[in-house]
Amino acid sequence: MSHLPTDQLSPFLSESFSTSDYLHHILQAFTLGGANTSGEKNANAPNILPVNAPSSSSVNSNSATNAPSGQMNGSSSGSAQQSHASGPSLDLLASSSSSSSSTQYALSLTSSALHKLSQSLSHTNTQIQHHLSSSWGVLTNRIAQIDELREAHANLMREFQAMERIMHERRHFNSDEYRELETKIVEAHRLYAIVSTLRLVSRLLEWIREIDDGDLLRRDRVRCTKLVMNVLELYDERHELHGIHVVQESVQRVKRLQEQLKKEAQEQLMNALKQRQHMGISEALQIFYEMRTLRAEVTSLVAHAIQDTKTVLQNGLDPAKGDDITDSSSSFTQRFARHRSGRTSSGGGNPTGSSSSFDMFSNEAKTEYLFRVKEMFSNIHSLYMDIWHLNHMLRKKKCPDTQLSYEQIVIREEISRESVLENYWSSMTRIVTQEILTAINNIQFVKTIFTQEYPQILELFTEFAHKFTSYTEFLSRSGSSTLTPSQWITDSMKDIQQEFLIKCVTRLNERINGIFTRVRPPKNLADDNFSYMSMVDVRNFGNAVIMELHETKKSTTLLHQLSKRITSVLKQFSVQCETILIHNEAAFSVNIYKLPNIFQKFNAQIFNGLCTICSLISEIVPEYNQHPSVQKDLQSPLVTAKEQARDIVTPVFASIQKKMEDILLSLHLESYTSADSSEVSSYVKQLEQSLTFVCKEHLKLYQKDSSIVKSLSKSTAERLIQFFVRQISLLNPLQEEGRIKLANDMAQVELAVGSNLFHVEKLGTIHRQLKAFRKLLFMETDAIASSKNELVEEMDPLLIAQHLFSRVPPGADGLVLRPHQYMNVNLNAYNQFLEENNRDAVYKMLVRFVNEEKGKLQKRREEHKKASTEGEDSEEYEKWISEGKTVLATIGDVVKGEIAR
Repeated sequence: MSHLPTDQLSPFLSESFSTSDYLHHILQAFTLGGANTSGEKNANAPNILPVNAPSSSSVNSNSATNAPSGQMNGSSSGSAQQSHASGPSLDLLASSSSSSSSTQYALSLTSSALHKLSQSLSHTNTQIQHHLSSSWGVLTNRIAQIDELREAHANLMREFQAMERIMHERRHFNSDEYRELETKIVEAHRLYAIVSTLRLVSRLLEWIREIDDGDLLRRDRVRCTKLVMNVLELYDERHELHGIHVVQESVQRVKRLQEQLKKEAQEQLMNALKQRQHMGISEALQIFYEMRTLRAEVTSLVAHAIQDTKTVLQNGLDPAKGDDITDSSSSFTQRFARHRSGRTSSGGGNPTGSSSSFDMFSNEAKTEYLFRVKEMFSNIHSLYMDIWHLNHMLRKKKCPDTQLSYEQIVIREEISRESVLENYWSSMTRIVTQEILTAINNIQFVKTIFTQEYPQILELFTEFAHKFTSYTEFLSRSGSSTLTPSQWITDSMKDIQQEFLIKCVTRLNERINGIFTRVRPPKNLADDNFSYMSMVDVRNFGNAVIMELHETKKSTTLLHQLSKRITSVLKQFSVQCETILIHNEAAFSVNIYKLPNIFQKFNAQIFNGLCTICSLISEIVPEYNQHPSVQKDLQSPLVTAKEQARDIVTPVFASIQKKMEDILLSLHLESYTSADSSEVSSYVKQLEQSLTFVCKEHLKLYQKDSSIVKSLSKSTAERLIQFFVRQISLLNPLQEEGRIKLANDMAQVELAVGSNLFHVEKLGTIHRQLKAFRKLLFMETDAIASSKNELVEEMDPLLIAQHLFSRVPPGADGLVLRPHQYMNVNLNAYNQFLEENNRDAVYKMLVRFVNEEKGKLQKRREEHKKASTEGEDSEEYEKWISEGKTVLATIGDVVKGEIAR
């Protein structure tokens, strides 16, 4: 539609001009004078018909001008319908045989209507500016009348369109007349455009009047925003409104209101986000939506949040800066700034003034800085929660027309299709990682804190990331490439963590090097220029390992990483111990009559060092029950260390054991026939003295509470008692008086072993055998034969069998009464045979031995019968033979019973 000058609107602002008149003029002109069914002419209607018009085509205005405004629509439309139905109208024009007269008639009607309208326009032209600036009521009244005649407008437009079609069909008749008629129709279109413009002005000014209502802005800001946007959009779309002064003034006022609404909505949104008020967030977003600036405002808010995040990080990480977390006037910030300034100005020397007393690496400074970092993380989390609540409302709010959520409206132009929250999360995680690394690389203090106090930093970071767990549901979306909080921690801290772990291992390795740097092994037994391993250094090293583990206990990932590296550190300690260990025979061979040599003392300190580490680490292993892999990492090197420690001391105990066994073997030199039963045997005395000396001078070098020493002491005690019982089971001959003496020796040996090595009564099976053998000593042979099954349950059958050989009566020439004699070996070789062969082989050897002796005994009996006469000798011999056969038979039964098992 073309631009309309302001003066063309003036007729419609005049109170003397009826809009109905204008509409009826146009309508009548283009219906070619519809017939009046009543045959009467309205005196008030303007006479626009030419004098030569057909009488049947008189116009009926139906007194539309004087009708009430509420009836105008019906009256006008009725008139239009009536004229269209009864008069010739366009149908008459289309079917007329005389195209020239019809065209002339239409031109006359149109000319008259336009002429009358032109007079009205001229009449009120001088009043237009006055009414535009002051008379809202007149304009509103005229526009209301136009709105009520909307149906008449529609009918008029249909007539326009029909006339244009007819003109196109008859354009070859009377072309000049048709061109004139076409010009008039164009003029009618222009007048109709004026009416349409007035209707737009009416709508616009009605909105403005509602906006100007003071309560609306306070009561319903969203409705007010809608009206504002309706006004501005209508004004921008319809250029014909730009030339109306009152409209221009009103629109400028509305634009100022728009800026006010926008500013207030921005403030409302920020306050509502801080206070987590969803209703306030919702209203602000709806205002932005109505203003068509939703995406721009949301994008801007997220961008500001990202920038704020970066600023908070930069100010929070640099201890010389002040921010919302730590004010620039704070003591920590001032002291650090002075320290850095003083250090710089003095060329690297100590700062002067008050800063000289400030140790930036003191515990106080570290604690203050860690608190600062915690507050920094808290502020960043607050920014994230602002965006989370914003995104929550964007997803919840929907456009009533399209049913699209505000979130879809905001992201539909984004290539990545990331939500507002996901966009901020990606940016925040990236910025946090970058700024931390930048601060570490550029500020030595920050680097020191983040590496030395990394477990505490990681705890803060983990706590910080954990807060997001319940508010990162978007990360579970299929195909999302954004890092989860746990992944973020891992990726962000991996370089710092690696450096921390390296420093941990370095600190521990430095302690190991300090231990072994001060150790110097002796080159020979006469070397005085050597130094032992310091147990203080070893304990400090063990405590350092415990402390490193304890500081990482709160972080499972860090704890697991550190435990694997500590495994290597502990193994390195064992390797270093092995390097300095003395392996020659003098270091392991114990002289039970001399003090330990320096090789043995030196190796003993290495043993104690290994045991100390094993003890310290083993004590803390149960603390990590929730971390089986950590326990495994800690126990693995301890197994190696314990084996190494055992290898050091086992040869020492073996040497002691061999010396004690040699002493026990000398019991076979004792007489157990008619000796004094109250006298202690010499070998028992020697055993007591040797054990006491060895324990006091040799075994005291080793940690007595060590599990290895306890275990070896117990096994040595078991071995000595077992060896002792085996040897006394081989005693032969053994008379009644000798049994009493042997029982006393057994008690003394038990006391000597128990008081120096291990309590014999706690040795279980070995102690039961010792007691059972003491009982066996004083049992009759017949009783042994009858209760052999019970005895076998209490003690080793081999001991019973060996002892029974001593029950064979003496005096039988040619009989062999000891197993080792049967094997033609000495006692040491026989003992070795028993150690190296299984019991089945030993029992079979005894069966052969018994069978051979039985055969010899039977043969002696037959030879004795032939050579001797009947008498007392024969009875005694038979008695001896009978007792021997009983003993051998009992031995055979015991051994064969064990073989059968």
